[in-house]
Amino acid sequence: MEGWHLWVIAAIVLLVAEVLVPGFLLASFAVACFGSSLVSFLGLGAKAQILTFSIVSLIFFFAVRPFVVKNFYSRSSKSRTNTDALVGKIALVTEKIEPGQNSGRVKVEGEDWSGISSGENPIEAGSKVTIISVDGTRLLVKPAAAERKE
Repeated sequence: MEGWHLWVIAAIVLLVAEVLVPGFLLASFAVACFGSSLVSFLGLGAKAQILTFSIVSLIFFFAVRPFVVKNFYSRSSKSRTNTDALVGKIALVTEKIEPGQNSGRVKVEGEDWSGISSGENPIEAGSKVTIISVDGTRLLVKPAAAERKE
């Protein structure tokens, strides 16, 4: 087995490991292994192979990796899930909501919730409200903005 075979095998192993350890860290080294395999295939010595591996690793780690991580790996989810997804939605008041009391009910996406008013005025049944936040099984709501007619 020639030296370039070993570099290619190492590159493949690193690419497979990259699937298990995201972050484009091992992929940077895999690309460097492919570069060193090319140098080995051209018949250059071990010093040239190691130098190529080092230079390509550094270039990919400091130049390409930040771009890939920024654009392809998300550290925070942009989509809201569970009850957080209800915030900002429009709900229908099914039972009058009295400020300071837990007597009102709202319906959103087919589900019935306890509603709490964020303002001082009661909200009548049949009114549309905007969900401000979720507190356990209660939705903090405010009257929905009236639609503009042009």
